[in-house]
Amino acid sequence: MLGDDTAVVIEGFPRSANTFAVNAFQLAQPSPVRVAHHLHEPAHVLAAARRGVPTVLLVRDPEDAIVSSVLRKPALSIRGTADRYQRFHDSLVPVADRLVVADFEQVTSDFGAVIRRLNDRYGTAFSPFDHTDENVARCFALIDGQSRDRPGVQGGAGRVLARPTEAKGGEHGRRIRERLAETLSEHERQRLRETYARYRTLART
Repeated sequence: MLGDDTAVVIEGFPRSANTFAVNAFQLAQPSPVRVAHHLHEPAHVLAAARRGVPTVLLVRDPEDAIVSSVLRKPALSIRGTADRYQRFHDSLVPVADRLVVADFEQVTSDFGAVIRRLNDRYGTAFSPFDHTDENVARCFALIDGQSRDRPGVQGGAGRVLARPTEAKGGEHGRRIRERLAETLSEHERQRLRETYARYRTLART
């Protein structure tokens, strides 16, 4: 949570590479940094923007984020998750151009470039993540350890790990995508895509 000693905020809608980004960021630094993260609430980002705290806003394709969310927590409804996605991103439109926006592909393929953009915007000097296979494996090992330490995570842990696993794809993911197409109208899906496109444009500038 954002506090007086927060050095950086890394925040986004659930299943938008939040856990990877936070762990990769910390791995890259020579000493621990106070990072506010994982509240998944727009108010957290709005407060950081008001204070001028360096902030990375993580964004992901809406259908991918919704499917991944329901895979992780099957009790979630597709419509409820879609509505939350829309509200989360709509709330941040007024401050989006004051943040560093990074999409899922950027975070998972070259997070070092995201940290360099953060430094350029805010005048900080955080060490960029060297996005090598070895460092990604170190990051995944940390995430796996954190997931195993979470109460209630046992045999079916593939669906709750905060990184890609075989259990997240395949038949489970296909069925949820089919339900999404049946649940949301084309107009609703188009509105979600347009919202994401607005942020993705910011991520490319």
